[in-house]
Amino acid sequence: MPTDAVRGTDLKPIALSIPEAAATIGVGRSTFYKLISAGDVPVIKICNRTLVRVADLEAWIAKQPACDGNVAEANA
Repeated sequence: MPTDAVRGTDLKPIALSIPEAAATIGVGRSTFYKLISAGDVPVIKICNRTLVRVADLEAWIAKQPACDGNVAEANA
């Protein structure tokens, strides 16, 4: 996550912007938008902002299969 605190308090964020969520899982913004478009990662809309709940992002990551490090095999 980008920060451990929200606005100088001990509160942790419960939702992230798209760039924050992408950075959190180590992918680019375009890749993250593809995950959203595919319906893989759920988002919420608040006014004109698109946000990702931290809990949803963590749940999505937990469902992803482990990779043995063979990138060519994983992309096949």
